[in-house]
Amino acid sequence: MENKNKIIIFLGILIIILVALNFIWINNFTGKSIKEEETIKIGAILPLSGKVAYYGDYIQQGTNAAINEINSKGGINNRKLEVIYEDSKGDVTSGISAYENLRFRNVSIIITTLSGVTLGIAPISQKDKVILMNIGSASPKISNAGDYVFRHNVLPQEEIKFLANYLYNNGYKEIALITVNAEAGVSYRDYFIKEYERLGGKIIVDEMHEYGETDYRSILAKIKDKKPKAVLVLSYPNELAAMLKQSQELDFKTQWFSIYDKEGSEFLELAGENAEGLIYTHFLKENEKFTEPYAALAYDSIMVLAQAMENCKNPEDTTCIKESLYSIKDFSGVTGKISFDKNGDTHKEIILKTIKDGKFVNYES
Repeated sequence: MENKNKIIIFLGILIIILVALNFIWINNFTGKSIKEEETIKIGAILPLSGKVAYYGDYIQQGTNAAINEINSKGGINNRKLEVIYEDSKGDVTSGISAYENLRFRNVSIIITTLSGVTLGIAPISQKDKVILMNIGSASPKISNAGDYVFRHNVLPQEEIKFLANYLYNNGYKEIALITVNAEAGVSYRDYFIKEYERLGGKIIVDEMHEYGETDYRSILAKIKDKKPKAVLVLSYPNELAAMLKQSQELDFKTQWFSIYDKEGSEFLELAGENAEGLIYTHFLKENEKFTEPYAALAYDSIMVLAQAMENCKNPEDTTCIKESLYSIKDFSGVTGKISFDKNGDTHKEIILKTIKDGKFVNYES
């Protein structure tokens, strides 16, 4: 019995030694450690359901394209990227809950969109030293949300200044304004009024509506009575689509203006032929990779994050990634050259585009 026990103990020790030797061989001879085989997780807090879920769809398209491209080339430091999607539903409470879910899974690099959701998460991510990359949102508060908070977008102040100057200098000296009562809409409105009135322009009707409204007939009837040469709408694509349809019902004809988020298949499907002739701002991009600006912005956001991660010995060291993002200058992306200023914002060239024969084309006045 004693000899039998000794044999069992000997075999147990032999198994342990063999396992240890196998582990050493994997590390030293194949060049692959367990850590190297682990994926680097990137979180994405997006509206995947609700009234603005199309933003989430577009951003997913660009994100997945970038992730697949990076992984096909070997990933970051021999580690593949993995994106974990969480649904913000377009509201702050769900956005914060999504952030907590990602942190529970040790995710420390996150992309997101929508001003309200971003500003709700930002104080927590800043405290946690989590990289938070906003895609396409307008609130000026994002610029001062913390040094771990970045925004990839045309800078709203510059976009609105460009639009105000174009309107005033091209004969639209009295216009009507319709704005959604949301963080982004109010920010755009305040910028526009200040700049447009500084130039000498006059807003003859200034109307606001609540997020998600569907009937704008009373607002449109009020504007129609004033006979403005143009109407600027600072609302979401589905809301402008409804306005354009209802303006046709009221036989209200004018020149409609808006901003770049209207360039997408969702808007064309909702607005139909009523979208014809809409003029809107856009950032200059020379690519055939994406048809929606949010997809393009998302693709570039992941690519520039990957560059920042590659610059770090540890690609999950968020302090190093933060410093690397600030140091990147003129990164070549599908949306143009990308650099982050001291507030973590990007700047882009602005142009005008229009819808002609059901297509998005450059506008030539």
